[in-house]
Amino acid sequence: MPLGFFKKLLGGEKKEKVGHAIIVDEDPAMRELLELRLGELNYSVTKTENPGQAITAIAKCAEVSIFVIDVSKQLDESVTLARAIRERGDTKQTPIIFVSGNFAQSDMDKISKGIYNSASVVKPFSAKKFQEVIGGLKKATSNRRKKTSGRMPSVKGSYSE
Repeated sequence: MPLGFFKKLLGGEKKEKVGHAIIVDEDPAMRELLELRLGELNYSVTKTENPGQAITAIAKCAEVSIFVIDVSKQLDESVTLARAIRERGDTKQTPIIFVSGNFAQSDMDKISKGIYNSASVVKPFSAKKFQEVIGGLKKATSNRRKKTSGRMPSVKGSYSE
């Protein structure tokens, strides 16, 4: 039997990572779930509990491909972190996904429209929906980078179950 058969049987072949994600969520179970979802999409992941840890993680990462930020009851902290991400030269255009179980989708839409190249999704959400959000942001980012090197507006639309 070919070697590929055994690799698949024992957990699959290792795929090359498509990028690195930083998760910011105070809930340990949600961090684990987001890590699982991003791992299924071949991202390596750094998990952080709060904006301070996220800033430290950004400084340690060579390149960040996507941020997933929980919008908790401390809304200002999440928005301040997103703005700090945008002020850095190396993360100025990096996609941001805002997730929350504390706000309605309409509120999340307002948040993501205020931060360019971002989208939002309300918890709970399916793996398929999360993948669609990431795919939409990656496609929009790729298209914008081809057309312009300037400021990128937010991704139109929002995502919820």
